[in-house]
Amino acid sequence: MSDIGGACREQREEATQHGERMGKCYIYGSLHVKAPQLERLLGEVDYVLIEGFNISSWRSLVKKDPRIIPVIISLLCTYVVLELTNHLARLWYKRVRGIEFKSDMDYIAASARKISAERPMVELVDANLKEIYEKELENFILLSKHCAIFLSVIIIIITSIVYLFCISLSIGIVTFIIWLIVGFLLCSKNFISKINYYRDLKVVERTCELMTAGYKVLIVRGRRHVNFIVRELRKRNIPCEVVSRDTQTK
Repeated sequence: MSDIGGACREQREEATQHGERMGKCYIYGSLHVKAPQLERLLGEVDYVLIEGFNISSWRSLVKKDPRIIPVIISLLCTYVVLELTNHLARLWYKRVRGIEFKSDMDYIAASARKISAERPMVELVDANLKEIYEKELENFILLSKHCAIFLSVIIIIITSIVYLFCISLSIGIVTFIIWLIVGFLLCSKNFISKINYYRDLKVVERTCELMTAGYKVLIVRGRRHVNFIVRELRKRNIPCEVVSRDTQTK
């Protein structure tokens, strides 16, 4: 990826020397349960880069390599929680504001299409689970081992508490399930950080390509992604303005 950064810098310097128009970059850190209000910017930019991590290959990966089952279950638990929060947000938007809201990325894509069928172009720029597995096989296996050990400890502790304090079976089962889910969510934390590294480098690479070609780009990403993307773009001499809302920038 360092080669990409160097190539990006060289292309930018060459374009500047020849007096070619350089593009402009904006990035919005989205709260996934909130509809982004970016209509003004959508009317100014040429491209909108949105996210959408594809995990549909998890079944084939588990069949291929059962060793990664713990980390895959952790990842799926995280996505189930995210989907539940999005579902609550959809209900709120529909009943309170009368808006059909699927997700922040769907909302921004629909808003862009309302402006024009041709501009801005909306691109889904993201990695997928299969390609990260292929690049990070050793980390997959290592994290799965750590996750299995961590979950085993949780199971032993909860089982011991239920037995020692004579907690009723129903309460014990509920407690066990809750802590098991918490355990899976905690296991996924480090794994998701590794995933985000590859995901964000994808959008950095695409932004460099578009900027050096003279296009105006709006990146819409989850809030936790913003600092890393901005920092990586700056390493490549690509300034990117952080947008806090449609009418204000910082």
